[in-house]
Amino acid sequence: MNAEQIKEFCDAVKDACCSVDMAGNFLSINDSFCALVGYSRAELLTKRARDLTPHKWLSYEEAIVEKQVKVRGFSDIYEKEYRRKDGYLVAVELTRTLIRDDNGSPMGMFAMVRDLTSRKRIEQELLVTQEEYRALAEEYRALAEEYRALAENSPDIVLRFDRDLRHIYANSAAGRACGIPVKDLVGTTLFQIGLPPAVTDVWKERIASVFRTGVPIKVEDVMAFSEGRRDFEYQLVPEGGAATMPVSVLVVGREITDRNHAAAELDAARQELETRVAKRTQSLQKALQEQESFSYTVSHDLRAPLRHINSYLAILHEEFGDILPPEAQSLIGKTRLASCHMGNLIDDLLDLARVGRIALTKVEVNISALASSSCETLQGAEPSRQVRFLVQDGMRAKGDWLLLKQMLDNLLDNAWKYTAGNPEATIECGTEVCGDEVIFFVRDNGVGFEMAYSDQLFHPFQRLHGPEYQGNGIGLATVKRIIDRHGGRVWAESQLNKGAGFYFTLP
Repeated sequence: MNAEQIKEFCDAVKDACCSVDMAGNFLSINDSFCALVGYSRAELLTKRARDLTPHKWLSYEEAIVEKQVKVRGFSDIYEKEYRRKDGYLVAVELTRTLIRDDNGSPMGMFAMVRDLTSRKRIEQELLVTQEEYRALAEEYRALAEEYRALAENSPDIVLRFDRDLRHIYANSAAGRACGIPVKDLVGTTLFQIGLPPAVTDVWKERIASVFRTGVPIKVEDVMAFSEGRRDFEYQLVPEGGAATMPVSVLVVGREITDRNHAAAELDAARQELETRVAKRTQSLQKALQEQESFSYTVSHDLRAPLRHINSYLAILHEEFGDILPPEAQSLIGKTRLASCHMGNLIDDLLDLARVGRIALTKVEVNISALASSSCETLQGAEPSRQVRFLVQDGMRAKGDWLLLKQMLDNLLDNAWKYTAGNPEATIECGTEVCGDEVIFFVRDNGVGFEMAYSDQLFHPFQRLHGPEYQGNGIGLATVKRIIDRHGGRVWAESQLNKGAGFYFTLP
């Protein structure tokens, strides 16, 4: 075969092929070989085959040429790599055939080359898959051993049934529960272990249901033993196969006798506690009603004697004031002031008691209108004060109109009182939304208070400011009682000399 015939053969073959002289210089190359190595035919004709061969393959390939090709005229199929023009390595398998001239002397070699990239990738993927499979198999074996050890040492009953209701696994606890050695239990059916027919029929239906539906079930049973009745909880779980074609059913049972006894005792204790709480609540409500009734009665009964005292003092001042010495007149004046203060205190106590006595009549209340009305009343009482009122529109809530009006009057009056020293006083009434809850507020920029004393604010007669601010310490206690009766919450936030905010909810 001459050079021209070799070239024609290369061009006709679809597989990559080439020919080289005995020095390794390329003589002919087909398009498939060019595509394989990324060089053009013209580029390859200026190169030798070793130029495309990584160094690690050179001695290996030279030995094949010397020991196979030159000896017998062809080589075995062998593998190597070519380095492509882009630098990447491509795995190939090839065979070389010796080309002789007309005199029978070696003149070159012809090579048929096949790309192994896809095969190598598949082989590598197969190796990875096999390794993963081996790892999974080992993990499964370890898990199976661990599961078996756990099952054997578990106090729970563990059984596995096939579709014939045959025990294919049983742990020691199951053997003890059935009164049969495990070695005798495994291999027997549910009907062969001496259970009463009624019990056997129930368990047959349970296991068959799991095989039929593939759905786990959980049941409780009471079993009779020589020492008495015992409670058990069982879970039946399908194993293996498709959802509706399990290959086995695993039954795990646990004795719950102590748990059920404890639950019964806990339920009895809870009922007893509820009864005691109800009685205690009733007793407290009665005591509270009696206390409120007493406070109301005492406060109400004090008003008449106090009116008489005021009347006598007024008569004494009008008829005998001129003949009394100045010191006596001063004492009469102080007594009248103290009497008036006591009268106001009694009125506040009556208001506080009344809040707890009257029945709630809940209606839709326009909070914005109540707040605006209260602000107008405050401004009208002291028109000389310049106060900026900010009342949010559209505030509404369910509640008792009279009580909510009294509550807002108290909060706004409180803000009015403690902003008296601020020439740029601002009083604001609005809402904030926190999650699903609407929070109402009344805020001011008055004197404020120390938060360390905030827990005293809503107790009767507790005051955080001096006598320069009028009040009896009843107003905020009344606010809290009104909010409590509506089932809401009330709290305050403040900084000294930076104002105060009172917040409340109305469910």
